[in-house]
Amino acid sequence: VTATTCVPHAGSASRPRMNSERCRNAARTAQMYTARGPAATRYHGRPMPAPERIRNVVVVGHSHDGKTTLCEALLHTAGSTQRMGSTDQGTSIFDYEPEEQRRSISINAAVAHAEWNGTRVNIIDAPGFQDFAGEVAQSLAAADAAVLVLSANGTVPVGAELAWELVRAAEVPAIVVVNKMDKENA
Repeated sequence: VTATTCVPHAGSASRPRMNSERCRNAARTAQMYTARGPAATRYHGRPMPAPERIRNVVVVGHSHDGKTTLCEALLHTAGSTQRMGSTDQGTSIFDYEPEEQRRSISINAAVAHAEWNGTRVNIIDAPGFQDFAGEVAQSLAAADAAVLVLSANGTVPVGAELAWELVRAAEVPAIVVVNKMDKENA
C-alpha cells in the first residue's frame, strides 16, 4: 500500500486543483465528515440522530439460548424488518455468513439498528460459544448496556457465566432475560 499526498497545483488560492482523481475523492470524503459537510447530518437519506440519541446494546449469553432470535424479534417489533428471520432456516439478518447459516450458530458479532421513540438502538448480537469470547469482549467495549439471555431449563451454562463475568468486567448496565419459558420442564 502506498500513501499518496494530495498537493494542490495550478489553481487559485481559494480553490486549488488536486493532482489526481484519488485526491479529489479524498477531499470529497473529508468534506462529508466535517460538521459543515452536507452528508454530516444525513444517513441513508434520513436525518442522522444526535450522538445522545444513539444507544449500543449487546446481547450475550450461552449458545442456543435464543440470543439471535431475541435480536430478530426486537428488530421486527421496532418495525425495522418486514418479517422475523430464523436461524433454523438460515434467514436471520444477524447470521449472514455461510458457515453461521450451516451450523445455525453465531460466529461473529453482528450489528443491526432499530428506531425506538426517537432513539437509534444499535443491537449487537454476540456469539455464545466460549471459542468466540473475544467477539463478546469487543462488543462489550462498544456497548452502552448489555442483555444477558438465559434459557429456562434450570441450569446456568458455562457460556452464560463467562458472558456475565465479561459484562461485570466491562462495567456496563445489564438486564437478564429468561428465554424459552414455553418449553417443557422450563
